Amino acid sequence: MFGDWVKEQSKQHGLSQHALSREMDVSQGYISYVINGKKKPSADFCLKLADAFGVSAEYVLRLAGILPKIEEDAITEELIALIRSMSPEVQKEILDYVRFKQRQQK
Repeated sequence: MFGDWVKEQSKQHGLSQHALSREMDVSQGYISYVINGKKKPSADFCLKLADAFGVSAEYVLRLAGILPKIEEDAITEELIALIRSMSPEVQKEILDYVRFKQRQQK
């Protein structure tokens, strides 16, 4: 799962494994092993990945299983999984809609 996430984020950011390895100052082989599930990512790798993809370090560390997962209810988990699979533009639209719905409830 973590490897799939790295692969998808790389694609969304237009980064090949080689380009990602240069950006993170990590060997391309190590990235390949992580993506293919042959190696577990280190905390340092996760921190560099978070920086490269512009997401929080905590988020990446939890995805990698280094920090314990926060238990969510089934609906929240499904929403998160679905939103992660969408393009950044669609994610922004969804965020705007959720904020709109939140304002309506106040």
